[in-house]
Amino acid sequence: KIPPIRDSSIIDDECYACGEAGEANQYGYQEMEVKEACGNVYTVAGKCETALSGYNSYPNENACQYISGIAVTSANGIINSAGGSSNKVADAFIGIFACSFVLLGSYVYYLKTKLDRGKINLSD
Repeated sequence: KIPPIRDSSIIDDECYACGEAGEANQYGYQEMEVKEACGNVYTVAGKCETALSGYNSYPNENACQYISGIAVTSANGIINSAGGSSNKVADAFIGIFACSFVLLGSYVYYLKTKLDRGKINLSD
């Protein structure tokens, strides 16, 4: 089933709190607890905890290479989110594929029109 077209996005831009008040302890204070959904998102998220080695005896560095690959920084240290330089080999293959697609489509159209003109009605 296809959802109807809307004027607004179905994804909201709201910030949701990940903390919720837990049960009161013996002194009447409530400790904040992390909501399950937030905890699950954090658990599966890629992390690069290299700089946190003093705080954690087993830092998670599984996503460090990925994060460094997508962060393009300039000489002054500002992260640029725009794409990098284009690949000339990929551009050449795209151009060759596009040209061959157009030429092959034109040839198929030529053959189709030639076959349509060659039909003779023998019932006359």
